[in-house]
Amino acid sequence: MIIIEKKKVDTAFPDYLLPYTYYNFIHVYNAMALFWGTKDFAEYMVKTLTTDRAGRAGFPRTVIQELFVLKQEHDIAFPQFVKVTVWDNWYQI
Repeated sequence: MIIIEKKKVDTAFPDYLLPYTYYNFIHVYNAMALFWGTKDFAEYMVKTLTTDRAGRAGFPRTVIQELFVLKQEHDIAFPQFVKVTVWDNWYQI
């Protein structure tokens, strides 16, 4: 009989993933830490990465990369909050 151990996923806020965001956009870092582990995290992420206000320069590439990695980590740690749409599995159609 083969016993497969389920790997425990760390659900603590991974602050080490956001060094540039921490030093340059502390308000974004604080909000990400606040919403970590909640269903509101994804909604805040979308609001942070998009805007309807004209004249916004957007985040530097480094921040965008950090935030996308953080989103992936959140999806792994909290799969119950991942919304799957038809577009997520387009390659399987």
